[in-house]
Amino acid sequence: EHSLPERGSRPPSATGHAPRRPHLLHMGKGANNVVQPAVVVVDPLSSGALISSKAYERGYQVIRLWSSDCPEELRHHTSPTAKECFAATLEHLGGMEAEALERTAEALRELPYQIEAVLCGSEPGVILTDFLAEHMGLRGNGTELVGVRRNKFNQSEAVRAQGHRAVQQVLTSSEAEAKAFVEALDPQPFRVIVKPVESAGSEDVKLCRSMDEGVAHMREV
Repeated sequence: EHSLPERGSRPPSATGHAPRRPHLLHMGKGANNVVQPAVVVVDPLSSGALISSKAYERGYQVIRLWSSDCPEELRHHTSPTAKECFAATLEHLGGMEAEALERTAEALRELPYQIEAVLCGSEPGVILTDFLAEHMGLRGNGTELVGVRRNKFNQSEAVRAQGHRAVQQVLTSSEAEAKAFVEALDPQPFRVIVKPVESAGSEDVKLCRSMDEGVAHMREV
């Protein structure tokens, strides 16, 4: 069991204007005076839709929370079956600063459910999941290594820092720097992976077999 943090008064905005509150985009049927356990699933897309369905099957109310990193066009990638299990839908507004997190936490506490956990539903929701769970005093990954969670370059460097074998790599947007790195590495045969530093699955990941192919894909990414 996880105890919820005490509700505190929301701090006033530093600008003197009332800060924007998270949007309650949807409230499902069945809310009543009985406090039911609930889990928050951030950006429940793709496999995240399955997480939502499984939580619902286990007796939890499921709250869908959209992060500001999740584009509108991706929010429709949810199966019709999964959509039926959401008790409410909210949207986080702002970044990861404490005030923005508290607004979203307060909006969640105002729902007629007891929030038991904040779960990540897809790649765009990784950062918000860690920050919000920590802010609400719930079990999670914490934010100490949040820069490693999505950034592929940082992930490999974290492995190397622990004394494990890791891929030779360079993080750059400079074609000249990339060419110099590959030339010094001199792979035989020429096999170089070019990919974005943050993506989901194999999006924009390419095995390049020549310098020209690598540079061309770098420009495309």
